[in-house]
Amino acid sequence: MKNKLFSIIVLFVFSILLVSCRENANELKLDIIDVDQGDSILVITPEKKSLLIDSGEEDFSRSVIRDLKKNRVKKLDYVIGTHSDSDHIGAMSDVLKEVGADKLILSKDNILKTELNNLISTAESMNVNLNRVESGDILKIDKDTVIYILSPSKISQDPNKNSIVFLLKFKNHSLIFTGDADSEIENKILQKYKLGHCEFLKAGHHGSKTSSSEKFIRTLRPDITAISCGYKNRYGHPSKDTLDTLSKYNSKIFRTDISGTLHFYFNDQGVFLSK
Repeated sequence: MKNKLFSIIVLFVFSILLVSCRENANELKLDIIDVDQGDSILVITPEKKSLLIDSGEEDFSRSVIRDLKKNRVKKLDYVIGTHSDSDHIGAMSDVLKEVGADKLILSKDNILKTELNNLISTAESMNVNLNRVESGDILKIDKDTVIYILSPSKISQDPNKNSIVFLLKFKNHSLIFTGDADSEIENKILQKYKLGHCEFLKAGHHGSKTSSSEKFIRTLRPDITAISCGYKNRYGHPSKDTLDTLSKYNSKIFRTDISGTLHFYFNDQGVFLSK
């Protein structure tokens, strides 16, 4: 009980420090949108380029659209559907119809799923440019923001293994997004790329024990880890194993099931959290 109380106090103090130090100029904003048991992330660059990563289930389209409107996004510049599971792209068609986008980025996964087919059909009908990416591809978002695709290298019959995993570099900041990639994919990434410390990690597969392997976390040593999952979800996410591994390497853990939508800011002074 004492250890739990101490952890809560440390997390609270850390959050206060983040808010108190924040400056608004020339920053990258990151919203981990609360879509219950799913993923949706909005990135806004200093040049006001917008990137939506996943959308959650169809029932949460309004949550995503509401966050876009709060951020004054009239049309998305980029949309990434990490993989074909409905808890990642189920609402994407509705979001595109409401807001629109210039580019849709998918892996080369052609597994026939209703959500993926609907998304591609919607993008085609709205003249959204479709880009299929794989490991080694590079996307320049603006002069200070670049995406390096780390996975997939090949397409599997398991949608989770087809997740687009990427490193987002903003100035001297490193952020890694993992979709639902499991520990096997994490190991392949570590074998192919020389990765090191990152400031931010979006934990794979909602904090499942099949992701966030000790080797992966030990290599990245993320300062901050965000976990997107539903309150008291039936999968038991995030797993105690994952939480223990992250704590072992001193990563500060933030969860949508506890805190709702999370707002992070990255600038020359560091990484900051705000409500």
